[in-house]
Amino acid sequence: MFFGRAGKKPDWQMIDIHCHILPGLDDGAQDISETVAMLKIAASEGVSDMVVTPHFRPGRFTASPEKVMETL
Repeated sequence: MFFGRAGKKPDWQMIDIHCHILPGLDDGAQDISETVAMLKIAASEGVSDMVVTPHFRPGRFTASPEKVMETL
């Protein structure tokens, strides 16, 4: 993301294909308020779409596909 443009909408859009925005699944957003804050920043920077990509690492990050879908 390109920080520092707060309040000014970019003239372009971007798709973020690697983000850890779903709350409580990995080392990204820890709760829904952090997710909302991250979404606002992303939108202000021109992100129009996101591909959620939580980590999966046995013993550390173990969100099942069902848990990911439930969190959406």
